Amino acid sequence: SLSLSPPTQLCYPGSVFLTRGNHESTSCTQAYGFYKELSMKYPDSNWERMYQLCKGVFAALPLCAIIEDRVYVAHGGLFRSTQHKQHKKKHKKRKHSKKDLTIGNLDQLRAASKGGHDPDNTIASQIISTDVLWSDPQSSNGLAPNENRGIGLLFGPDMTEQFLRENKLKLIIRSHEGPDARLYREGMKSLLQGYAVDYDGDSGKLVTVFSAPDYPMNADPEERTFNTAAYVILKHPNIGDDPEFKVFSAKPRPQFDAVFFEDEYDDEEY
Repeated sequence: SLSLSPPTQLCYPGSVFLTRGNHESTSCTQAYGFYKELSMKYPDSNWERMYQLCKGVFAALPLCAIIEDRVYVAHGGLFRSTQHKQHKKKHKKRKHSKKDLTIGNLDQLRAASKGGHDPDNTIASQIISTDVLWSDPQSSNGLAPNENRGIGLLFGPDMTEQFLRENKLKLIIRSHEGPDARLYREGMKSLLQGYAVDYDGDSGKLVTVFSAPDYPMNADPEERTFNTAAYVILKHPNIGDDPEFKVFSAKPRPQFDAVFFEDEYDDEEY
């Protein structure tokens, strides 16, 4: 897909738009096999240089897209405000608690860093970028650190409603979670059909769309979900009001190991 998507965008710049995902980073491309795959597929060429060029493409991708001022599209989802309340008393440097967290807005997003080659949530200027790439919705109200992932946020229905209302949006489209992950998230809708309407309120909707059928295809049979996948169609005149979901299944394909994992990989780091 990397060899197809950028050239397609160059050929049709007014019709094809690419945004960044959480795996488009140095840490994830090394942990999940992209780095190793290049070394194995192009051993006689300057694959290290190729890898650096790919990272440059990833770092240049926009974090999100706004469609006709009505639809917000991002890989993970919502993000925190970087404007914190000033306390009268002087305190030593401390970590921000859940009480400090408030939802951000599009003006803050437009002014934010895209995160460079490896967005890092310990760097103040990159916090918004890591939230956009790694955050997930939750069934309960509020805003909290995404402790399961160790990066990003968990945002509730009230935060979704607030973000839609304050930014005058009608729809949020995000991905980031596969059907296997949703199986273990209490209160969250299934993604086995390729999509879920996670919020439908006064100001608009939040939908999660997953476009990879039969995921994860390289897992053991008892761990596979055999899910269908989906994509979204937005139509005029009221873009975002009634998204149309198109569902599709996996096509027959040869059996081979399509993932090149690093030998030394700690699941808890990423």
